[in-house]
Amino acid sequence: MEEFRRNVDYCGLSDMGYEGNKFTWCNNREGPYFTKERLDHALGNMELTRRFSNCCIQALATYSFDHNPIVMHLRKGGRRYVSEGGVRERIFRYETSWKLHEECSKIVANYWSPQVLQRGSHLWMSHKCLVNCKEALVKWSRTTLRLHRKETQVKMQHLANLQESNTSTSYEIIKEVLLEIYKLLEEDNAKWKQRAKQTWLKDGDRNLKYFHRCAN
Repeated sequence: MEEFRRNVDYCGLSDMGYEGNKFTWCNNREGPYFTKERLDHALGNMELTRRFSNCCIQALATYSFDHNPIVMHLRKGGRRYVSEGGVRERIFRYETSWKLHEECSKIVANYWSPQVLQRGSHLWMSHKCLVNCKEALVKWSRTTLRLHRKETQVKMQHLANLQESNTSTSYEIIKEVLLEIYKLLEEDNAKWKQRAKQTWLKDGDRNLKYFHRCAN
């Protein structure tokens, strides 16, 4: 800890504060054993504030850990900072998370029905089915993902409000909201597992023992 403090002083770091719940840790107990503390901080120095004068720091709701995550949004001149790099054309890929939606199976079945395939040569119709199915899935996913993100944001904000106002009497309500959020986040877990392609993600971000072993 002394070494950490020396490095904080050496780098000129100081607590930058944040918006949201003023407590960042809760022991999730009830009654007289209930405790909330501020244990987490966002640190920065003068160079950071000079480069990103409009940066925003928030304490978010927690759904799988006893500490609230703190996120820093970096902005330059009022616009969100994006690292330099070329924009590549997006390649269509089937998302494994789509299989969680019944509508996706119906779309695929509709465009690959035997009646459709019998309308022309098998090769030509297979190509046409692929193109039409892809366009239908892309259109459907845009609407579905937008609604999914909005619903998740609403639930997370509701959870944040409950956690901030909790005085050991809202535990059952919080558990109900957490179950709803877990169900919504199953789709995100499937999406990021497909993108990451790394074996350590198979345990998910709720397995605290696993990630503590990796960290230590």
